[in-house]
Amino acid sequence: MWKEILNPPAIKDYSDYFKTLLSVSGVLLGLAFTALLFVIQSGFSSFKFSRRMFLELYVLLGRNLIINLSYLTLIPLGILYLPSLPGTLTIGYYLFSLYFIKSYLDLQKHRGYIHTLFSTRFVPASYGKLRAYFRYIRNLGFIPNLVIITYVVIIIGYPIIIASKETGNFFLTNKAFFYSTLILLFFSIVQIVNFIPEFFRNSNEEIESKIDSIDNSSSDKPSEVDYKKEMLVLKDYLIAHGVHELETLNKVPFLSGALLLNFSLDREDPEAWFNINIEAHNNNLLEIREAVINYAFKLFSLLRNSMVDINSFVLSFHIYAGGEKASRNIFFRSSRRELNDILSSDTNPKSAVMKIKNKLFDELYRDLK
Repeated sequence: MWKEILNPPAIKDYSDYFKTLLSVSGVLLGLAFTALLFVIQSGFSSFKFSRRMFLELYVLLGRNLIINLSYLTLIPLGILYLPSLPGTLTIGYYLFSLYFIKSYLDLQKHRGYIHTLFSTRFVPASYGKLRAYFRYIRNLGFIPNLVIITYVVIIIGYPIIIASKETGNFFLTNKAFFYSTLILLFFSIVQIVNFIPEFFRNSNEEIESKIDSIDNSSSDKPSEVDYKKEMLVLKDYLIAHGVHELETLNKVPFLSGALLLNFSLDREDPEAWFNINIEAHNNNLLEIREAVINYAFKLFSLLRNSMVDINSFVLSFHIYAGGEKASRNIFFRSSRRELNDILSSDTNPKSAVMKIKNKLFDELYRDLK
């Protein structure tokens, strides 16, 4: 059995198969573009919240599908008209493998992001980008992860095994390309068949989620963003990423004192406002300022990576220190675009936060060195 699987039968006329495949892949490419444009342009008008999150899902799904169909179009062209360049075709296959794995895992990571948001699973705030990336995928569960691994092994690894059994090296033969394109063709058809049903599943998830308890009858236009719901989605996202002080609404240890985080959920404008109350004891001013900057960096990093339809964020720190009854204020307001520009090039908390244009330090914390 295993010998037959590892050395499957060949077909008589590969050129006839690849000519047929060229026609089929062209039709599928057109269908994929049509379905993708329909969903992106018209499908999200009924969504009450997190359109950005679901739109990103279909962008990633479309990218993976188009990469697959492009391969199914280019490889037949190469085999039919460049048969004397097997090395070039093999290099093309390995390049496709890298693009496929990256786009497919990006898609699964984003599915894991959505699943994490609507479940009790979480991603620890201490995780870096790479660990968080694979933690999102892991959060999908054992069976989905097994399916992901199986797909990658069969789609990418099986043609290489066929080639090595046939020639003793890793240069792909017509037989290997035949099974490579055949497997990928079935995989692409499954993706296309599930394209629209998955959209409706996401619509149901949006409707049936736990945040649908908020009254939405006040919205006159179904296409308007419900920012109250966006705030709740953002809160769930932050809690799932380790900001547990939002979950308990109780003070948490901070320096030698305590911190209380209050997120204004009743705002009806596209700005998330956080009030952070800090009680500091036996800490000098420089320690407090550095701790505030580190906390702001952590929170802004999470807010930047959130997939909600809120793109403006305010962190207002109210600091009680030194026995003072009145608070001292440190204030930051930033947009998602500004955070993308800053945090994509600067990973140092102090220098990154200080690059935010709209900020205000109380004179007590302003000129510390």
